[in-house]
Amino acid sequence: MLQVQVTKDANGFGIDLSDVNCVAGLVKGGAAEKADLKVGDILISADGINTGTKRLVQILQRGKSANVFTVVRPSPLRPADKVRQCLRASIHSKRLRSPSIIHIL
Repeated sequence: MLQVQVTKDANGFGIDLSDVNCVAGLVKGGAAEKADLKVGDILISADGINTGTKRLVQILQRGKSANVFTVVRPSPLRPADKVRQCLRASIHSKRLRSPSIIHIL
């Protein structure tokens, strides 16, 4: 696990999160990218408050200019793992109607 401090800039955090608080995208040059968050990182707490089943935006304190996130960063996939992951994602996506992404700015 990592501790990453993200200080908002004029455009906010610059991060897109999935329903399960996984980093789905980063704004190029945004605050989250500068703080070294990576696509695929899972944010499990903010400022010591565990996310549990809540979305990150539900626990962030309004008005703070910086937050410390506890991050789980999955290890890089081997080629065989990537094939398995693609197959699982393909099967899973057929069950879902549309992906749910939250933009935190």
